[in-house]
Amino acid sequence: MAKPPSYFRTLGDAFATLKKYPQLFIPVVLSFLVSLILTPFTNRFSAEFTQDGLPSNFGVLILFLVVICIVLFIIYGWQFTILKQIFKTKKVTIRASFKSAFPMTWKIFKIGLFMTVISFLFFLALTIVTLIGVGIGTGIFKLNAVAGMVISIILALIGFDFLLALMVLFFLAFCYLFYIMPVITLEDKGAWATIVYAYHKFRKNMGFWAKNGILTFLVIILAEIPYFIYLFSISGFIAPPTSLSQILISQLTTFPVVILGLAVQIAYCFFYKGQK
Repeated sequence: MAKPPSYFRTLGDAFATLKKYPQLFIPVVLSFLVSLILTPFTNRFSAEFTQDGLPSNFGVLILFLVVICIVLFIIYGWQFTILKQIFKTKKVTIRASFKSAFPMTWKIFKIGLFMTVISFLFFLALTIVTLIGVGIGTGIFKLNAVAGMVISIILALIGFDFLLALMVLFFLAFCYLFYIMPVITLEDKGAWATIVYAYHKFRKNMGFWAKNGILTFLVIILAEIPYFIYLFSISGFIAPPTSLSQILISQLTTFPVVILGLAVQIAYCFFYKGQK
């Protein structure tokens, strides 16, 4: 069996790809500009919501946010189509990639919707099971205090193990979300077929993708340090930045994360092609 590719060497190849295909920065710059426009409105809404309850123009603000989210989705879909051109044809055509961005955006939206529904059903089932367990323990305790105490301890131990399992599940879900990106990019499958196909492929080599997930999590945390340092310096954790200069600087400090996220997306495409 071939030796798995080095994570950081592949990440370096991803940055080299970014340098070779600067067209990938077009969606990034557009996302930055849209976020820059959006931030003052979201900060104002947050302040008004905290101080005075719902603002009078709440409906207009929600409509504005929906439009902006649609625009960001299209930009994100465009990023996927440019990547697809790079890995499929090694040639980027801006006009063709933008035309393909709309069906790609719809596909990404449907995948996100399906996964949201699955997550909701999972947590609903988890809540029901938890409530049943609490009800059983309470009912037995009312009938017999000693037996109720024993059952409560047993249920608490089971709940602790369940919590650990849930944390592992959250981490694997994080790894799966990164894994599904190259599947969306490189495979011409429908939304649900993409989820199912990615799940089966992810499960076959879960250890490799889990290791990559840990490293991805660490490098993203490191890339976010400038942003958190700046927020701390302006007390941004207490009140969001409101002046134009503060908003601009805070957005600029997120650029390392944005660029790294794009490089990670490219690296996962390399990993995926190497594992096929």
